[in-house]
Amino acid sequence: MADEKICPKCTASNPKETVFCGKCGEKLPKEIAPGSKPDPLIGSFVGDRFLVHDKLGEGGMGVVYRAEQTAINRTVALKVLHTDLTKDGNLHERFRREAAAASRLTHPNTITIYDFGKTASGSLYIAMEYIQGRSLDDEIQKSGPIPYDRVAFIAEQICGSLSDAH
Repeated sequence: MADEKICPKCTASNPKETVFCGKCGEKLPKEIAPGSKPDPLIGSFVGDRFLVHDKLGEGGMGVVYRAEQTAINRTVALKVLHTDLTKDGNLHERFRREAAAASRLTHPNTITIYDFGKTASGSLYIAMEYIQGRSLDDEIQKSGPIPYDRVAFIAEQICGSLSDAH
């Protein structure tokens, strides 16, 4: 109904102005703007084990969601490629190889890859470590230019991760 929100975790009904589910405490999805289509992945399972809660961001290649690996109660970031990109058969194999290679990296500044697969609609996904925080772009937008010593520290971490990958 339009005057309620359904919890994606426990399916309980909640008043539409509610932010958290009254039954299980899960954060509820935000209201959908009139005329826009709801995201079909939010509230659904991907790969039979990842319950998608909300969208974190979107780019040219795909969408990143906050999801839960329900069997072990772990929050993950779930990157799902746009469906039109998966029509290229070579892309699937390249994406799989990149996911496999990235899953072997162990540097502390490299994200941990947990899983890789295909959604019911044929889109490819990678489940990875979820890190709460703000992007570097958001930090610059909020705080302005970053001091040199902090830039050097961030660059050192990036270079360490790249060195481990190569």
